Amino acid sequence: VIALLGWSGPDVSAQSATRREVVVARIVGEIDPAVSQYVERVVTASEARGAEALVILLDTPGGLDVSMREIVQRLLGAPLPVIVMVGPAGARAASAGTFIVLASDVAVMAPGTTMGAAHPVAVEGGMVIPIDPVMMEKVTNDAVGYIRGLAIQRGRNAEWAERAVRESVVVGSSDALRTGVVEAVASDLDDALNQLDGRRVSGPWGDRPLRTRGAVIVEISPSFAELVLAIVAQPAVAYLLCLIGLVLIGSEVFAATGGAAGQIGRAHV
Repeated sequence: VIALLGWSGPDVSAQSATRREVVVARIVGEIDPAVSQYVERVVTASEARGAEALVILLDTPGGLDVSMREIVQRLLGAPLPVIVMVGPAGARAASAGTFIVLASDVAVMAPGTTMGAAHPVAVEGGMVIPIDPVMMEKVTNDAVGYIRGLAIQRGRNAEWAERAVRESVVVGSSDALRTGVVEAVASDLDDALNQLDGRRVSGPWGDRPLRTRGAVIVEISPSFAELVLAIVAQPAVAYLLCLIGLVLIGSEVFAATGGAAGQIGRAHV
């Protein structure tokens, strides 16, 4: 279940030209259309505010491939630097989360966090289902090519990224830093912003150093529509809604058939 309902933070308002801001978004739980929509809105809002950077605090077991790819595409084309931090301590960026971390301009992990286990699986109704071996090989090769491309583009360890898909390997924060999977290990958000201050980043905005030390942190929460979408997108809820829909349709058909039969019966009396 996506832990969206507990998120809170200040509303977005016009940024003062005299201060530097870092926008913070939190993704906790499965990657799904609600999260993709949330990321799209946060990136747009960060650009409108003229933020120094966007930080995504990530803790996810994985999620939908299509939603993950939408998020990755948005991060790759973001008009400002995007920092993805796996945190807080004890968090993980498994499966789809690994792709999102590798798509960031700067990747950070908190101590005691993990990343990896990105082998694709087929899921239906919240349950893992068997898939044809030939199709699984095609899906796996596609995922390997995708994750290697992300790692190479961001200058990270492409060999480890491939193993995360093919072998479902998992790496902790210290080993991730040592092997070039991430750029920093930080105890919390403030520590990360202090460590990354002055680090040069390149992207659609050009090439420049980050100015994150002492920046004002602005947290953007999910909208009401995104919260509703997050609930509806859950497999159990979607299945229940389908059942309710079928029952209602069946009731309408039965009522219409019964009414027609009654009319025919009266016509023969």
